[in-house]
Parts: sequence; C-alpha cells; structure tokens
Amino acid sequence: MSRYSDEFDYPQDQDRWARASRRRRRDRGPNPIALVFDLILLPFRLVWGLANLIFNLLGTLISVVVGVLLIIVGVLLTITVFGAPAGIPMILFGIVMILRGIF
Repeated sequence: MSRYSDEFDYPQDQDRWARASRRRRRDRGPNPIALVFDLILLPFRLVWGLANLIFNLLGTLISVVVGVLLIIVGVLLTITVFGAPAGIPMILFGIVMILRGIF
C-alpha cells in the first residue's frame, strides 16, 4: 500500500497498465505497415548480414581490400551495358564492405 492513498499503489498499478498495454498491442494483430516495411528492408538486411559475416571472418583490412576490388570490378562491368545489372549491385556491395571495414 502507498502511504498517500489506499487505492493507488504505484508499482502494482504500473505493472497492471503495462500488462494491459501489451495485451492491447497483441490483440490488434500484425501491423501491415510493419510487414511491408520489413519486406522492403529485407534485401538491405541480407546484404548487411552477408557483409557482417565476411567482415567477421576476414577482418578489417581484407574486408576493405575486397570492397575496393568489388567496386573496381563493378565499375568495369557497369561500363558495358549488358553487365550493368550485375555491376551496380557489386559496386554497392563493395561500398558496404568498405564501410563495415572502417566502422
């Protein structure tokens, strides 16, 4: 019991409100906007996860070197019109590799 009032006990009421809030969120079901947002960000999360795996396995210096090589090969592929669909993702992946290696 609270020393100020018999009807309000802060920790118990706070817990009750937190449980009610979680129950309201659970009752609403899945959020369609969050699902679409997750689907849009999925390729970026996968690329970032792959870069993270390579970074952990190879280390900082090798990660930066591989990133620079991917950028060079991506630029060379992008010069040809037919290689652009493969070259642009290679450039982006190389930039991600360099960023993961630096930070």
